[in-house]
Amino acid sequence: MSTSNSAVTGLEDFVAHKIHRLYASYQAGNSSARKQLSDLRRAVGQNPAKNPLAWQYVISPEEDEAFPEDTKYRQQDQPTSKELAAYSALALYAVHQHSEQRKMHAAGHYFGTAVGQLVSRGTPSIKRRFDSLMQARTFEGIMYHARTLVQLLKQQEIPFDYGKFAADLAKLQNPKTKAQVITRWSRDFTYGFSYQPKNTDEN
Repeated sequence: MSTSNSAVTGLEDFVAHKIHRLYASYQAGNSSARKQLSDLRRAVGQNPAKNPLAWQYVISPEEDEAFPEDTKYRQQDQPTSKELAAYSALALYAVHQHSEQRKMHAAGHYFGTAVGQLVSRGTPSIKRRFDSLMQARTFEGIMYHARTLVQLLKQQEIPFDYGKFAADLAKLQNPKTKAQVITRWSRDFTYGFSYQPKNTDEN
């Protein structure tokens, strides 16, 4: 199953758009948004067939954007890699956003960088969890470790880019592109761990 650059870009935009819409509704106190987040949280790590409400929310068309045409299923019983990536990313976002007022999606702030920042805050044992995710052989294993890391990021209120994360989850399901993601996450982790914000105070 191919993962073209155009499809990945479409997937990033689609997931980010879903999150922006959902967060705005959640902030407005919309009960439907709270229910959607609750349904998505229960979907983490589970087959979409076991969570039809969450699955329908991910793939259903909205007012101005439907699931990217080039990533849709083609009359097959199982979700495509990109559909599963969108479903998984949105489910993890729902875990991350739970009870938080600040948006836990931050465009341009990547997953590996966020985990590096988390570890730099004095929790070195978390690095082992990140290593376990990087070494996971199955998508289910990746999601298991990702959920743990997202819960820890939530505790420290560290957001990351869920659009880019969804694109990475799609690539991780393809043996030809998995290594690219692992390499970049390692690099991003190092940057996040070593990065120190500049002190802008004037003396």
